[in-house]
Amino acid sequence: MKKIFLAVLAIVGVCNTTSAQYTPQKNDISVEVGFTPFAAHGDVFKLNDEAQFKVRWMVSDKDALRFKLGVGIDNNTNTTDYTTGEKVIINPTAPSTYTYGTQETKNKKTAFSINVGYERHFNISDRIDLYAGGEFGFTTISRSATENDNYVTEGYDANGTLVSTGTWSVNKEYTSMDANRNNSLNQFTVAALAGIDFYVYKGLYLGAELGIKFATGKSANKGYYTQSTSMNGYDYTAKTAQSSITNYSSETGLTTGTYTDGATTTIVNQYGPKEVYETSNTSLKFYVEPAFRLGLMF
Repeated sequence: MKKIFLAVLAIVGVCNTTSAQYTPQKNDISVEVGFTPFAAHGDVFKLNDEAQFKVRWMVSDKDALRFKLGVGIDNNTNTTDYTTGEKVIINPTAPSTYTYGTQETKNKKTAFSINVGYERHFNISDRIDLYAGGEFGFTTISRSATENDNYVTEGYDANGTLVSTGTWSVNKEYTSMDANRNNSLNQFTVAALAGIDFYVYKGLYLGAELGIKFATGKSANKGYYTQSTSMNGYDYTAKTAQSSITNYSSETGLTTGTYTDGATTTIVNQYGPKEVYETSNTSLKFYVEPAFRLGLMF
């Protein structure tokens, strides 16, 4: 009886050992995303050019191919109401002006990245899996922005009488850049990496990864802006109407303008300084993936 009991314990022990194998084996496929459990603004899960969706395929018990994809679209709009001066100021020595209106800025960023690589795995326990490897990839980022100002200016004489009024609009468009002139980018990367995965349960794991990455790229397009300004006003004292339309491009440096004062129209074309932005960059730096990686293995 004692021998039978020991045999049963041995069988149970073998079964428990077998069922306790959590780390990946040949032909296992896993998918994962990066997450930051204590992120500000509620951005716990992200999928963009930096925090990417990842697939891993174990081609053997020790070797894996990896594929990462990042897609992101970030749009934001800011509107500001502003005023300058006071509605009417009785000033015995000078007229006063009152300006009010709105300023609206829109920024857009579109990003796409793809990476492929290889991992060599070292199972140091039933739940802990270390790996090392490398990958190469491509990232493209496109940025653009617009700025629209619309306001009204009123002029008053020393007696508080309205003597002039005008409406203004300024529309500025940035091509391949945002309002801070951060250029669009095409970039190639090569990285050596190492990571660790802890299997909470079979098929579910948490991981972290660090590495060293070499990146080289340049702005996708020449960044420049165009600006259109229009004005319509009326001088109550002189009884004349005034208007103007001007357009400017920093790519060519050309300013064109049409100015009308009463019955007189003047057209002006002139060249100024060009402001074309085009950048290139090369970097070598260590990186750590944002917080943790959460994965499911099939």
